[in-house]
Amino acid sequence: MTRRQTALALRKRQPSGFADEAFWLIEVSDEIYAEATRFFSPQAVTDLLYAVGTYMLLARVARTGRVPLDATPAAASSLK
Repeated sequence: MTRRQTALALRKRQPSGFADEAFWLIEVSDEIYAEATRFFSPQAVTDLLYAVGTYMLLARVARTGRVPLDATPAAASSLK
């Protein structure tokens, strides 16, 4: 694997580890944060935190508010 391929593989994997820690631990470890900032701009890190935070908020509102969900998810084609 070339250095570029290795960097691309890490770049694809990195958001997952960052998002997992942000979701499950509320904050990320210094190691994960440092790794994320090696590959992503401050704006990209903020965007990722925004996506995780928005999901967490909506999930908690839906669950705590007892929002009824469809038994079968809508087909993607019906969302157009």
